[in-house]
Amino acid sequence: MNKFYQLDKYCAIKINGDRGREFLQGQASCDLNTNAKHWTGLFCDEKGFVLSNATIVLDGNFYLVVRECVGETLINDLTKYALFYKCSFEMTNKKVFAEVTNTTIRKGFRHSQDPSTKTSDWERVCMENFQYDIDCEMFGKFRPQELGYDLEKFISYEKGCYRGQEIIARVTYLGKKNKAAVIFANAKSPITDVAGKKIGKEVFSKNFENLTLHHYYIEKNDYFVEGEQISPFASQW
Repeated sequence: MNKFYQLDKYCAIKINGDRGREFLQGQASCDLNTNAKHWTGLFCDEKGFVLSNATIVLDGNFYLVVRECVGETLINDLTKYALFYKCSFEMTNKKVFAEVTNTTIRKGFRHSQDPSTKTSDWERVCMENFQYDIDCEMFGKFRPQELGYDLEKFISYEKGCYRGQEIIARVTYLGKKNKAAVIFANAKSPITDVAGKKIGKEVFSKNFENLTLHHYYIEKNDYFVEGEQISPFASQW
C-alpha cells in the first residue's frame, strides 16, 4: 500500500537562469540530459563526500528538494559554481510531499491522497530503506557507500564529470567491497565480532519513540554487543 507524507521540514530551491540544466549537470551525480522531469542525485565535494542528497524536479524551472536545515548551506556551496553559468538560487514556499511504494521513495510538489505529517514515521521509513536524507549534522561527512545509498539510483556512471566523480568512481570500481550499510535496533555501541573485536563504524543513529536505530558501515559477520549475539534490523549484505 502506498504511503503519502507532507514534508514540512523540507524546502524547494529554485534555480534561476537559462543554463540551469548545464550547471546542475556538472554538480549533481545524476544525469539530467534525459527526457525525465524528476531525478534523484547527490551533491558531493571534490573528495567524494556527500554534501546533500536531493530530488531535482523540472517544473518550468529546476528545483532542488532538500532538508530545510541544509538548504542555505548547500546554496552557499553551489553559488561559486553557479556564477559561471549566470544562475542564481531562490528559496520558495512550495510544499513538498513524498510517496512511498515498497522501497521506492519519490518526492515532489503534488499528492493524490491525504498525507501524514508525522516526521518520525517518515524518517523511519527513509532509514529502513537506506534513503535517509542528509541533515545539517551529516553535511559533507560521509561518502555514498557509508550512507548505504543505492548507487544505481543516485549516480550515473555514464554522464561524464561532476564534482566528486573521480573519487566516487574509484571507490566503486577499484575498491574491494568489504563493508556495507547495516542497521541495528536498540544496540549499544560498540558492535564486535565473536572474539570481542570492535568492527565497523557507526555513521549515525536516530530515536523513534521506543526504538533507536543505529546505521553502521560494517563488515559481513556475526554481530555481538557485550558478548550477546544480535541480528541486524536491516542489512545491505
